[in-house]
Order: sequence, then structure tokens, then C-alpha cells
Amino acid sequence: VSGRGECVRGLGAAGRSAGMAGTDGRGTPAALIAFARRGTGHDPAWLIGAPVPQLGSNAGFGGGYLVVEGDESDRTVFSLPAEIAVVTNVELDHHSEFSSASELESEFEQWTNTAKHVVRDAPPDPGALTLPGEYNRQNAGAALNAPELARDGAPVPVGEPPRAPRKRRRRVT
Repeated sequence: VSGRGECVRGLGAAGRSAGMAGTDGRGTPAALIAFARRGTGHDPAWLIGAPVPQLGSNAGFGGGYLVVEGDESDRTVFSLPAEIAVVTNVELDHHSEFSSASELESEFEQWTNTAKHVVRDAPPDPGALTLPGEYNRQNAGAALNAPELARDGAPVPVGEPPRAPRKRRRRVT
């Protein structure tokens, strides 16, 4: 019997994956991305911690991207070989697992350095989706930035012509 980390690592290594990580707000962007991918005919697989009524379950099989809500509380997310890494926020929330905020930040930095594409510090959704609360708008911003990277074939940056895939970070300071 394998542990959760080994299962997630194995599933992620089997194909293309997008991992949602952060202290808060991982499930909403993961669900939005899986729902949008399925609704546009891209046949995603997904593993999300909470039930998602719009998807019929918290997990589903598909031939497209594997969308995973990662969990840093037990370091499981850091074993996910994500092609796209989405980080909603990083706060020291699991003091028994991490000795300091800098250790946690270092783990996230190492994980995002292994991804081809990173969405971090995405701008909040400006209002196309009427969402209450700053965290909800930030999570929606992350969810809206990630699918652009998950197009079938080579990723195409917004407003740019197609070119060879390259490591790309979306960071707003």
C-alpha cells in the first residue's frame, strides 16, 4: 500500500499535471481549473480535497491534465512533479512540520523551480467574477492565469505568437 505522497507523485509523473498549492485557497482554483478544462472538452483528471458538486466528485479520471490540490501540511505537494505550479499564498500554518517560515518558503521555491510554468502572486480577479473577499479574488486570479499555460500543445503566453516552450513565471510584485 502506498502513501498519499507516493500516489500523487506516481499519478503526476504519468502525464501532464497542474498542482495548486498554498496555505489557503487551493481547492477553489483547482476546482475552477478542472471544471473549466472539462467544460471546454479537455478531459482533465482531478484530485481535490473537498467535494466539488459541479464535477460530481472530488476526484475524477480523464486523459488530459491532472489537476491536483496539493497539501504542504505533510509535504505531499512537494513530491508532485507539476508541469504547472500554482501557489496561492505561503504562510507558516503547520508549526509541527516546518521549523520556520523561511523553511516553508524554501520548500515552495524548490518545488516551483521544478515546474515548467509557475503562477504565483497572480493579480486578483478584477471583477469579471463577482467574488466577495480579497482571498477569493486572489484565488480566482490564480485560477484564471493557470489555464492559459495548460493549452494543448506548446504553452502560448498571452498576447505573444507561439514559440518553443520555456520556463515561465507569472509573478506580480
